[in-house]
Amino acid sequence: MSVHVEEDQLLGFLDGELGDPEARVVRAHTQECAVCGARLAGLRAASSAFHDFEQQAVRATPVMWSDLAPRLDAVDQELARQRTLRWGTAGVLALAASVVLGVILFRQTAGTERTVDEVLARAAHAPQSARRNVRVNAFGGAVIRPAVLLDAANSGYDDGRVRTMFVNARYDWGEPLSAKAYLSWRGQLARRHDAVLVKGGPAARDQTYIVRTETDASSLRTASLTLRAGDLRPVAGSFEFGNLGSVEISETAEPATPPARPAPAPRLAPPTAREDETRELRPEDALHILAALNRAGADVGEPLELSKDDQGRKLIVSSNGLSESVQRRVESELAGLSRVELRLQGQGGARAGGSPSDSSTQVSDQRPRPIVALLEERLGGPLKLQSVTEEVLEASGESLARAHALEVLSQWIPVPRETELPDADQRLLRSLREQHYAALRRLAGRMETLLGPLVGDGIELHDTRQVRMMTAARRLNRDLSLLFAGSYSQTEGERTIRALRPDLQDLRRAIALDSNARR
Repeated sequence: MSVHVEEDQLLGFLDGELGDPEARVVRAHTQECAVCGARLAGLRAASSAFHDFEQQAVRATPVMWSDLAPRLDAVDQELARQRTLRWGTAGVLALAASVVLGVILFRQTAGTERTVDEVLARAAHAPQSARRNVRVNAFGGAVIRPAVLLDAANSGYDDGRVRTMFVNARYDWGEPLSAKAYLSWRGQLARRHDAVLVKGGPAARDQTYIVRTETDASSLRTASLTLRAGDLRPVAGSFEFGNLGSVEISETAEPATPPARPAPAPRLAPPTAREDETRELRPEDALHILAALNRAGADVGEPLELSKDDQGRKLIVSSNGLSESVQRRVESELAGLSRVELRLQGQGGARAGGSPSDSSTQVSDQRPRPIVALLEERLGGPLKLQSVTEEVLEASGESLARAHALEVLSQWIPVPRETELPDADQRLLRSLREQHYAALRRLAGRMETLLGPLVGDGIELHDTRQVRMMTAARRLNRDLSLLFAGSYSQTEGERTIRALRPDLQDLRRAIALDSNARR
């Protein structure tokens, strides 16, 4: 026999599954060895506590799940005197549960909340290796990157889309597969629903905890973190961003391989110093600056202003409302470009005006009661109305920001000048545009789903009249903001409800016409 009894043998001894010779050896060893004796006592206490709980759960209704917390406290008190075992409440419960059932799901109760908090808190303080790698699966592709990125905005391990999704959800993209990041995101949710799944074999080394959180208070709708029971090491994570898509992250032993970025635009023959200083700003110069802002996650929804300097040789990027983190990313991405001048003030200042994602939506109490009653009836009640209000205004606001980003591209790279760009720059321009079109299509689809009970299903695009993207996005945003958060009369409310379907049709039509024209 090894120095200590294997966990499988201890469990077999408790269950009476060992033969007489082996059982006598285990009994004698646990009587002589303080370590294994403590382990056996802890397992026996946990098994007894779970047996008592199971008996009451069989006799009682499902509300008895809420009695789990005091039983866990009893197990904790027993184990506090025998710290040889590494686990406290959550770990011992997992072990005992696996003996009887193999897998058990704890539903949302006060006890579940406590269990989730405790598991994540312990995992956040458990030692973790910073030199491991993770695989990130998203948008049909995979990237292997370090688990911890010291400069997540400039790492080169993603194309910006995945990072932007996590940043917008206020989830740490620098170390996404960690209990600390999960705890921080979960802690800022106004509403959430938690569950814990304990699964695996009898031995602790074969078990995992899966913590899952669902919410309607974040663009990250559902997240789960899989923790290895033996050391609370996060080994996998799943992140659902609604219509934006999903991201799967898992630990891997493969080496990190940053994806190749698009090749930089071929440069013209190097000009003389005087020529380079005096020539005017060209469309490709502006394109490279806008692409850098896109990589920094600052081309959509950020309070930036673009203008030429007095000589027309540089593009001035100015703002007095960027957050400190965004400002750092912008400065880093633009550092190598000579045709840009940065004028960023008020570092870390609050963003003017805010956005629906920054705080809860302020709804006016001056809306006609019959309109409010209609909205509640169609959308599923007061709570559902509030949820739809927040989500649809957020989607509408982002649609307007995306339309503006497309308009900025057309302003600085006019359509007649596009054919003059080098081939690599033309590909870069198409990539930037398609990123915005894809987001607009997702956002439009999400708004149609949310507003379906109010405006009807099946948005049709048979009308061939021209619709300007910015006009369509602005009109829809105006009507949604008025209906869900403004003050108006009964007549205005009825008119606005009737206008929503044509508004959605116009936005869909504008996306289709504009994207087809740019191909």
